[in-house]
Amino acid sequence: MNCREDQDVSSLTPSAAAGIYGRKSLPTLYGYLLFGHALGSILGPFVAGTVFDRIGSYGPAFLLTTGVLLAASLCCYFLKGSKRLQGVQNRLLG
Repeated sequence: MNCREDQDVSSLTPSAAAGIYGRKSLPTLYGYLLFGHALGSILGPFVAGTVFDRIGSYGPAFLLTTGVLLAASLCCYFLKGSKRLQGVQNRLLG
């Protein structure tokens, strides 16, 4: 089975970006999203393998990944943007 880079990106992320920031900004935002996805796809296995080679366990790599995801979640929580974004945050957070 062949899988290309552009086939394994969820359609939910660009749809959410378009819903929050509008369709006019979507091409630029989608480029940033794909760049971030590619960067994670390149660095993730390398960092996890390096951690395993040095420590002998994937545990610290999982903790590092958890920290990065929590930091990204906090960045998303504190985004300041359009009224659409504030509406989405209000609906999601109560």
